[in-house]
Amino acid sequence: MKKDIIFTQQPRLSFAREESKILKKDYWRVENSFSVIYYKDGAENIVNVHKNFLTDGASVPRIFWVFYPPFGKYID
Repeated sequence: MKKDIIFTQQPRLSFAREESKILKKDYWRVENSFSVIYYKDGAENIVNVHKNFLTDGASVPRIFWVFYPPFGKYID
């Protein structure tokens, strides 16, 4: 089973100062659009991440739980 994760570009992030202040948690802004290609059950899947997307850098979207489940050894 193929488990490669491919980024079409290196993600560039910058600290989102105002949003972090308002949300009372550190957030980062994606400075360039990119795609993530991954394989599940033999099928190629693509996730597009758009410029200006905000992330806390730690939350794992459900789509990636197959690689980084939000339980077990990954929560330590």
